[in-house]
Amino acid sequence: MTYYNIRTAGSVEAVKNDATFAQICSYLRMDPGDDDMMVWQSFCAAYDYVMDAVGEVYESSAHTVILLMALTQEFYDNRELMQSDIQQRLRQRYSFQSIIQQLQMAKQIRDDAEEAET
Repeated sequence: MTYYNIRTAGSVEAVKNDATFAQICSYLRMDPGDDDMMVWQSFCAAYDYVMDAVGEVYESSAHTVILLMALTQEFYDNRELMQSDIQQRLRQRYSFQSIIQQLQMAKQIRDDAEEAET
């Protein structure tokens, strides 16, 4: 798996490459080419979601990588939310929120450490 750096601004396009897309497709258990545009749009939405929630995308964190992949799958699989699936979706979102809170705390610790060094 390819890891990236912390991104605090800019577009997800900065991480778009064949390796990233192959990882996404592997996680979704699908072959590249099946629905490339929707898969990539789902990943972009997941990336923006994490960026908005945490303030950065710390791509060398296993938590971040799995959250990006899980959110991508959530967005891709649930383009149409059926009424009977609402409770299951809410349980999944609680899990995502827990990971997001961990990432927010880790960012605060890094920010505090940087501030203490200066």
